[in-house]
Amino acid sequence: MEGLGFIVIYKNRGRNVHSVNQNQAFFYPTFFETLSVKQSLGKLPYLEITRDMWEAAGEISASLRGAGITITLSDLIIACVALSGDHEIFTIDPHFEKVDGLRLHNVP
Repeated sequence: MEGLGFIVIYKNRGRNVHSVNQNQAFFYPTFFETLSVKQSLGKLPYLEITRDMWEAAGEISASLRGAGITITLSDLIIACVALSGDHEIFTIDPHFEKVDGLRLHNVP
């Protein structure tokens, strides 16, 4: 059955699981998990994405692509928001290391 695209929906510890095949599963959060995340995120400062940040993301993307490196638009925007305020990014994604001047939190 490996590689076949079948759908299975079942409960796993209170979470809805939608399986595309035997190697992938998507967990949908419960109401209380969603509420908890929203409350936690509500405590964080909100940083507006400006036109300058969008333009900087495009410039960084073009520069990196010229070097054969592709980073998703969402991660480029995260990088530009961080760069605009000299914020540190907490991540385990190694591609952020490719963005010059970006401060990354060291994860032990």
